[in-house]
Amino acid sequence: MAMTAAQRKQADAMLDHGRSTDDSQTSWCGIFRGVIGMETGTGIPAAHDRARNWLAWGKVIDHRKPKLWLRGDTLIFFRPGGQHVTLFSTQTHDGTA
Repeated sequence: MAMTAAQRKQADAMLDHGRSTDDSQTSWCGIFRGVIGMETGTGIPAAHDRARNWLAWGKVIDHRKPKLWLRGDTLIFFRPGGQHVTLFSTQTHDGTA
């Protein structure tokens, strides 16, 4: 399902909003995940450029059981300085992501 003109306009506006004069301060992970949600029609949370906002979206999966994660699951990682949102793709041979 392709983005509608309104969704494309929203994505463009969100990119403009998310940009900073310091490119390292732009929330690229949330922006990318938001565009994927709009493009696929799977949905997005409010202020989806912020990784933390993805915590209240979708269905919770057990972070302690990566063998149960499915390709395409949205994962939020906590790290020094904030959070990171990404899509799960595959596991390594030892079962880690």
